[in-house]
Amino acid sequence: MTFLSTDRFIYDFFIYLYIAIISLYGGIDIERLRFGEEQKKMMNDVLSMDEIDRQIVQLIQKRPDLTHTEIAEHVNRSQPTVGMRIKKMEQLGVLKFQAGINLRTAPLNFALCELDVRNPNKVLEIVNNCPFMVNSFNTDGDTNVLIMVAGFNLKQIDKIVNYHFRNHPDIKKVKMRVITGIMKDFVVPINLNFDKCVCLLKDECLSHSHLLEE
Repeated sequence: MTFLSTDRFIYDFFIYLYIAIISLYGGIDIERLRFGEEQKKMMNDVLSMDEIDRQIVQLIQKRPDLTHTEIAEHVNRSQPTVGMRIKKMEQLGVLKFQAGINLRTAPLNFALCELDVRNPNKVLEIVNNCPFMVNSFNTDGDTNVLIMVAGFNLKQIDKIVNYHFRNHPDIKKVKMRVITGIMKDFVVPINLNFDKCVCLLKDECLSHSHLLEE
């Protein structure tokens, strides 16, 4: 059996009493606090991370240019320890350093294209070959493929969707949603080899490509 010292008991008692009073008057939601801690623990368990790893990832996301030494100062750990933790997370696939274009600030328009496809593999070939297809996702529901499409204007995006999807024999349904705003920085690699495009829209794509250089 473990006994608490009198001072520790009194300290804990008043801490719990304080939280209970604040909660009673609407200042702190105990259930929300408990839920938040459970969610944090679950996230750490799923990603094989602890609190220090989580802090490191948050720092890197905010400041990718931070050195290991600077990160170590923030999390109060040694530089070699931080380096080993970063390497471990990279090996687990939890952390990845990636260069790309920030979709939030890029001079581009974006749309999400939902498709009901008989053979998703054929659509994936299109995505891989078109520099304006940012990424694709397999989904469930009424549609089974979701594609993020980029363009220098909405007219171009509509032409891309028309050309590649709306008349495709394996695609039963096409629904396009224009993205009107991106709240957070969203950095993804985009294929800038417009000159290697083989579709009939190649000339139009090339005519706008200079906008990314400005």
